[in-house]
Amino acid sequence: AKTAVDKAAEQLAALTNTIKLEADVDALISAKCGFDCITTISDDSVQVVCEKGALNSTASLQIKEIIMKHTGTGAENIIIFEAK
Repeated sequence: AKTAVDKAAEQLAALTNTIKLEADVDALISAKCGFDCITTISDDSVQVVCEKGALNSTASLQIKEIIMKHTGTGAENIIIFEAK
């Protein structure tokens, strides 16, 4: 049987992996699109907040491609918007 410590260790490992993936996706988007963003990955969706004025249809497509390739999230569960 799993102890509370084992469960906590598994949850911490999963959270650490998610944080690293978010940082990796941010870096890839920045390198490919030329602007900063913040990515948040949850169980069922990915949200990306981009710099104000940076988003266009080409950038949106590139961001979706990066996210789908690296997270396995479907396009319908990717939300991209600009900071206000």
